[in-house]
Amino acid sequence: MYLKRLELQGFKSFAPRTMLEFSPGITAIVGPNGSGKSNLADSIRWVLGEQSMRQLRGKKSDDVIFAGGQGRAPMQMAQVGLTLDNASGWIPSEFSEVSIARRSFRSGEMEYLSNAQRVRLKDVLLLLAQARIGHDSYTVVGQGMIDQALSLRAEERRALFEDAAGIRGFQAQRTDAEQKLNLTQTNLSRLGDIIGEIEPRLGPLAEQARRAHEFSGAREELTRLLRAWYRRQWRESQATRRAAEASESQLGERIQGLQASLAQEDEAARDLRERREALIGEIGVLRRERSEASGRLQTTERDLAVGKERLASLARQRSDLDGEREQQVEAVDVARAHVGALEAQITQAEQRADAVAAQVDRLEREQHGAQQEQERVEAQLRAAQRDAIQAQTRIGSAQTELGRLQRQLGERNRALATRREAVATAQRKLDAANGQHEERRVAFEQARGAVEALVAERDALARELTDGQVEIERLRGATADAERERKAAADRLALLEEWRRSLDGFGDGAQSLLRAPDDERPPMLGVVSQLITVAEGMELAVEAALGPFLHAVVVERAEDARQAAAWLRAGGAGHALFLWASDDAGGRDEAPGVAVDGQDTLALASQAIRTQSGVARALRRALAGAVIVRDLAVAERVAAATASNPVPVVTLAGEIICGRAWMRGGVAAAPAEAGSDASALGRERDLRRLPGELERLAGEIDEAHARHTEAVERQAERRTRETALAKSIQKAEAKAQDLARAVTALQREQERAESEVHVSE
Repeated sequence: MYLKRLELQGFKSFAPRTMLEFSPGITAIVGPNGSGKSNLADSIRWVLGEQSMRQLRGKKSDDVIFAGGQGRAPMQMAQVGLTLDNASGWIPSEFSEVSIARRSFRSGEMEYLSNAQRVRLKDVLLLLAQARIGHDSYTVVGQGMIDQALSLRAEERRALFEDAAGIRGFQAQRTDAEQKLNLTQTNLSRLGDIIGEIEPRLGPLAEQARRAHEFSGAREELTRLLRAWYRRQWRESQATRRAAEASESQLGERIQGLQASLAQEDEAARDLRERREALIGEIGVLRRERSEASGRLQTTERDLAVGKERLASLARQRSDLDGEREQQVEAVDVARAHVGALEAQITQAEQRADAVAAQVDRLEREQHGAQQEQERVEAQLRAAQRDAIQAQTRIGSAQTELGRLQRQLGERNRALATRREAVATAQRKLDAANGQHEERRVAFEQARGAVEALVAERDALARELTDGQVEIERLRGATADAERERKAAADRLALLEEWRRSLDGFGDGAQSLLRAPDDERPPMLGVVSQLITVAEGMELAVEAALGPFLHAVVVERAEDARQAAAWLRAGGAGHALFLWASDDAGGRDEAPGVAVDGQDTLALASQAIRTQSGVARALRRALAGAVIVRDLAVAERVAAATASNPVPVVTLAGEIICGRAWMRGGVAAAPAEAGSDASALGRERDLRRLPGELERLAGEIDEAHARHTEAVERQAERRTRETALAKSIQKAEAKAQDLARAVTALQREQERAESEVHVSE
């Protein structure tokens, strides 16, 4: 067998289809770095079933597919085919050439082919294992694997020899068989569970089948009765139909008579309708006349109201004109005073002109005045004349100004009256706006305070809700813990009761006596393990001290023991160990030379037991003064101290020494915990303790449920309050926002009114 052919397509750097023929004589593939030699080795390892991408120098399955480059697009599939020459029959196959191929797609799918047939990876690995080749064998030797093989330990080198010996295929088959066996065992376990689950249902299912059978019979009987009832109903319906047809014929005759009467009534109704239409026409005419009269009346009333309004307006205008006239009179008086002042100025100018004229006359009489004086006087005369002309001009201007001022005075008076009314209106608006603003501001402050109080209440309620939810979760957790604890205790009690019913650990004779009915078995007080109560933590020690007497049968007298033995012998029910309570010989409650200190030497075994007085006497004989100590070292010291009068010395772990005569030591099969399954006395103690514990846990669970229900109700009440508060807060916020908008609008209105008052003033 040798490698004959290797075909690659899309594998790493081999994008196109590449085929390598290996004929005899080729021993190596050489090439420069980067030419793909390592990729060829990886392809051989990959097609042989390698699953670790780390061994193939990659991270994920897509890394073996050509990713593109040098003008080539990425490929969607990688395929490697390996052809082996099998002319020698090395591979257990009927083909002379065995070809193995592997394909990988970018979608994650993987295909394996063997001689062009699709197979599983498991089939490929099994075929290669039978041929003693594979990706994990030493057929493909990588760099450093020689040194690794040489440095292997003996047990690790065993795999190399197993691979060389050709047992890899058998190991694969064994592993496959073990997996199938485990799967079959698991299925059997599941089948047993299913059977165990179904068996209790067989009885109810049988009952259901019986009820279904009864239901089928009852349904057939019901169908028969219904058919009889429906037949009777049909007959009654037919009789009723015939009676109804007879009544229908009679009613038809009555209907014909009524139709004739109805035709006569229709004629009368038509006459009445014609009369009603005529009356309606007359009523329409009268209504139109009434509406016209109403229109004329309304027009007259409107004209009268307009006249009254005009009369009132004229009265107001007259009063306004009176006020304006008084103002104009005052303005005229002022103008007249100004005209008087101007006339006084004119009079002074005329007087100056007269004086100048007198002076001119005097100068004319003085013909011998100087020419310069004459020119000066003439100049003064011309100036006086100009002053007179200017005075005349000022008088005309003053008269014109007087008229303009009078007109302006009227306009100003009218504007002043309008402005006074506007000022009064603006002042009234301002006062009203101030009052409304103050009222709205107070209301807004109250609303904001109410919102803040509601928000504070909501926050407090939210904290209460959080605390309540935490309390509910705590109570739920406490209830769940108590439920789990109760379930565990109930399971423990059921297990212990089953253990007691099965009488596990008891001898065959004791089991026969305990299972026999009370009226058939000999008289007995019970079994030692069920009649005593041991201090907690000392169960294993007392069991070790009692030894075979742990499951001994306790009777009242020795005669009862002989009678019970005869009963067992007669019935072939086995052997039993008997203790009788009537004889106190041989028992003792102390051990000479042993001081009980409560630390190392804990107690006498007889003192660690609580039971009936008669049973206690019997147990003192069985215990033979045994002493309970802390550990084996203390037991050895106590045994040495009592060597002259040996007594059994028992440790808390169940080890026992009796002087120099004998010893039992070692580790208990299970931890010697209180109530542990390793202690029969602990189980008996738990059997007596667990019912009370279950009652206590049931009470705690009921109380926890009540507290949880109360907490849930309080939480629901808080949520209702929260919803109501949210609605109240929403309403209060909406109201506060409305008030805030109203306050803002009033502030703008107030500012506008103040501006109007300022402008009007």
